[in-house]
Amino acid sequence: MINSSRPYLFKMLLGTYLLVSACTYADKLKLIDLVQQRNVSALENLLNERFIDLEKRDENGDTALLVAARTGDLATFDLLVEYGANINVLAANDRDILNLAVRISNPQLALHALKAGISTHTFTPTYQGSALIFASARGEVQIVDALIKAKAPLDRRNNLGWTALLEAVILGDGSKVYQDIVTLLLEAGADKNITDKLDKTPLDHAKQKKYNELVKLLVD
Repeated sequence: MINSSRPYLFKMLLGTYLLVSACTYADKLKLIDLVQQRNVSALENLLNERFIDLEKRDENGDTALLVAARTGDLATFDLLVEYGANINVLAANDRDILNLAVRISNPQLALHALKAGISTHTFTPTYQGSALIFASARGEVQIVDALIKAKAPLDRRNNLGWTALLEAVILGDGSKVYQDIVTLLLEAGADKNITDKLDKTPLDHAKQKKYNELVKLLVD
């Protein structure tokens, strides 16, 4: 005998599933909208009302925390962290928030992320680099200083064989900014004798580029 209740039960379960899915999608849109609007009070009310999956991504592959980070909205950023957003989340290009802070030149974002406990040992898949290497190359003195204080690995080598110290010399312009970065790295204990794949040290590159002030720092 066929159980006549089965079709009804199936329809009921399907309806519940579709309703939950619709609510979840609506919540995601509302969450992202509030973050984009920088409406911290409304966002906090939403998070207090019911459970919201903070790791849902928008059409760009960003979570709410990444959206807040990209816009430099630190109040929203801190609130999302407080409610459990994953501080070690990776963007669609597999870069973390520290790399994002370097790219948009936002030291305060890096400091907030570090305070929230972000890992300084996340390495990018393309170049196998780190936020410290990236910051050293981009001349971000404050971020380099913050990462060093957070015990980021000083002598990590990317797939080009370059450490943070090598990148500061090779990709920098020898200006005061890069002199400060080289000084910070050396004072923290970065190994100035590590060579690249061409067997050249940071000093070799500084001499080749005629960055005399960097030469002085690397010789001492």
